[in-house]
This record gives sequence, C-alpha cells and structure tokens, in this order.
Amino acid sequence: MFKVKWDIENNGVILSDYIEEKDALNAPRPVYVEELKMLELDKVFKLPIDNVPVCWEIDRKYYYCGEIIAETKKGNIYDDPEVILNEASKGKIIEPIDIKYLLQVNQNNLSVIENEAMDFIKQQYEEYQTGKKIAGFVVAFSGGKDSQVTLDLVSRVIPHEKFTVVFTNTGMELPCTLELMQITEQHYRKKFPEFKLEQAESNKAALDMWKEYGPPSRVNRWCCSVLKTALFGRKMKEILEVTSQPRLLVFEGVRNDESSKRAAYNRVGEGVKHVNLINCRPILKWNSTEVFLYMYRNHLIDF
Repeated sequence: MFKVKWDIENNGVILSDYIEEKDALNAPRPVYVEELKMLELDKVFKLPIDNVPVCWEIDRKYYYCGEIIAETKKGNIYDDPEVILNEASKGKIIEPIDIKYLLQVNQNNLSVIENEAMDFIKQQYEEYQTGKKIAGFVVAFSGGKDSQVTLDLVSRVIPHEKFTVVFTNTGMELPCTLELMQITEQHYRKKFPEFKLEQAESNKAALDMWKEYGPPSRVNRWCCSVLKTALFGRKMKEILEVTSQPRLLVFEGVRNDESSKRAAYNRVGEGVKHVNLINCRPILKWNSTEVFLYMYRNHLIDF
C-alpha cells in the first residue's frame, strides 16, 4: 500500500506515501545469513554467527545500506547461480538489521495497513454473517508468508470458533512447509485451545497424478484445479457434512504485486474459482516488504 525507500544510515527501509518516484523501490525482502552462506558470500564478507537478517534483496540484487554488494544470475534447481560481487564491498563487515528500530520508524504506517485490513475482514464477516447466506468462513492456509499474515489478521478479528483453517496437501509440499503447518497449528492452539488446522489431502499419489496429467507448469496448471480447488471443496463438504458444494467465504493471501494476472484481481471475487466460493483478499494491495514487517511486528517470524 505504501511506497518504500532506503533508510541508508540504518540499513533499513521506510514506508511512506511521500516518496518521489526516483527514490521508490520495488519492495525489498530481508535476507538472512544462511542465504548468503549458501551463495558462499561468507568467504567474502564478515557475517554474524547467528542466522539473522542482514541485508535486502530486489530482483536478485543484494543491498546493504542501500548499496549493491552482490547479485546473482542464471541458476536453477540443478545448477548454482552465478554470483557477481561488487568489488568495492569485499571484506565488508555485515551487521544485522536492527529490527526493533526498523519497526519503530514504520510503526504508524504499519498500524494503518493492519487496521485497514482488519476493518475489511470485520466488514466482510458482518456482511456475510447477517445479510448473505453462506455455510461458513474459511482461511486458506498454504504455509507461505502471505497466508500466515492473512490467518493472523483473521484470528484477531473473527472468533476462532467461527472460521475454519484449511491447508491443502497436494503431496508435493516440501518437508519444511509441512513442519511449518504443524508449528502454526501449535502456535494458535496456545491462544485458542480448540483451534484446528484441517488438511485436505488427495487419495492419489502425486507421481501418479503427474503420469496422468503431466508435470505441473506455468502453462499446464492442472494442479490448481485438481489438487487445490477440488480437494478444498471435498474437504469442506466433509467438514460440514453436506453432499453438494457449500457456499463459503474464503479469506486468502493473494496480493496484486505477485503477478500481472493477480494485479487485475478485485479484493472480493464471487465465483472466481468456484461458483459457490467468495474469495476475500485482506492484503491484496500490500507489498512484500509490508508483509515481512507485519511478521516481525507480530512475532510470526519467531515460529
């Protein structure tokens, strides 16, 4: 929602509406020590011992105090990327980002986006609870940062017994995603003892599905309809003990800046993925920097 610029002196960023276009950034993400070690940059820079955030990344370029210290090119699942160093940065001592200060300088604008998102959730909840007939409220949880933030926002607005959290396990999730799903459930159970994160699972092995439909790709996106929407619908029929697809309001962590297609999404979409689903997107206009700052501010990084 806000523009972003460097806080060069403090190796941070500032959210503001009052930033000239020449100073505005594509939203950077924080980078941790472990990522720099994977790129073998610990051989070039003096890094902290702990795995803490130390710099920022935009379009594969790594920034420290607003200056590029390295960038990567090429690389894929099989081949390491090419690392290009800024020669002037060699030997630099890289200090951790001061998260406490980062949150302090951005606290007012973070409160603005938090409160606006929660007002939106409250408005949708009240509107559909009283004025429009639906079978229930759902939070779609994928394990990614956007769904984590969406779940946290919803949990701060809607009574926990009034919504269901559903994680769709396609059989292709990474072990770390499954571990995070379990940690997330434990986290919310401490606050809400009856909280439960439901899993929608396929009765077919992922490799068998690949043989039937081919590997999922940007063009061949069968996994979204077969292994997400369909599994989700089946799970909700099971939970609600109905035989036909129930009409549901689904809070999801979709954001405009994720892709050109999602840039055209509306905040509320009825019948977009399924005729009986209303998709509500509380953080649709947030950038990735705002998502990370929310996670720091609300201790979601501590999971």
